[in-house]
Amino acid sequence: MVDIVVAFRTTFYDMETGDEIFDPRKTGTAYIKDRFAIDLISTIPVDTMAFIFTGTKNPQLQLFSLLKLVRVTRLSRIIARLNVPATVKNSLKLF
Repeated sequence: MVDIVVAFRTTFYDMETGDEIFDPRKTGTAYIKDRFAIDLISTIPVDTMAFIFTGTKNPQLQLFSLLKLVRVTRLSRIIARLNVPATVKNSLKLF
């Protein structure tokens, strides 16, 4: 959940102008339009909640856990954009 809060405040590049956008309202709006739904669904343990309420395990609901992989791939793009030496980037990727 902390990642979602941070994502609302994270700047982004405007694809039309190439400028970095710092305005919190614009960054929040862009996040909601882009990745918020995937992040929210991957954060909520849907399969565990269903098990608590129904008492049975549903293998199809466990597929929602795969959405976490989308978040991991986005993390590698963020690391690539960092302004740090290559050794630090490689260490972060391994971590």
